[in-house]
Amino acid sequence: MVFGMINFRSAFVMMSLILVFPAEVMASKCEKPERLVFSKIIGNSAHRVGARILEQVYTQLGIDLEYRELPARRALQASVQGETDGEIFRIKNIESKYPNLHRTQVPLLTFRGFAYTKSGLKINRLDNLKDYRVGILRGIVWAEEGVKSPHIVPVESVDILLEKLLKGGIDVAVTIDFPFENEIRKKNVQSLMTRGSQLISFDVFHYLNKKYACLATDIDHHLKVLHDSGTIKRMAKTD
Repeated sequence: MVFGMINFRSAFVMMSLILVFPAEVMASKCEKPERLVFSKIIGNSAHRVGARILEQVYTQLGIDLEYRELPARRALQASVQGETDGEIFRIKNIESKYPNLHRTQVPLLTFRGFAYTKSGLKINRLDNLKDYRVGILRGIVWAEEGVKSPHIVPVESVDILLEKLLKGGIDVAVTIDFPFENEIRKKNVQSLMTRGSQLISFDVFHYLNKKYACLATDIDHHLKVLHDSGTIKRMAKTD
């Protein structure tokens, strides 16, 4: 009888606690790590901009950042497999294919995709590429899925992509504008390049390994502040 009374009292106490404290209070709080390591694509100036934006965001959260530089596809594999803690950015909805990744809601940057040639030819549509050798960055999902050509040549970095175009290894380079055009300016070959009309415009988003998904709300808040202040737009123009 005493044992039964003790069990009844314990159950009563637990029920009282549940009624007094809401579920979110009972749940464990999001534990912020001291440091996170994100995948960073080698030789990609857009990722350099993204990294600078994230450093401002995570400074507000009191979290230090490090980066592991890898080729684009390997960078994605590292974050999916938990070797790193996430991606600086990727296109929307890759989480449907890689459920280990959690996407923030506020975009990091907006990009435009173009086709570049050395022949003077202007490519204005993604579906106009089937007769050409097309260079893309390996692991860049929008290009891998959007370019329809039996002659795709994947490469590891923007500088290799431009080199192949200059040396005739490919007919067309399909990539986002400012990293590629930064490389064009560095090599001082602007007069050799022809850019077609915009092929695509899209937002990119910061991704976390799902074990840090609880940080996303705070990250979104600070990203919105940076967008509203114009800081992100200024940073994107200074690389």
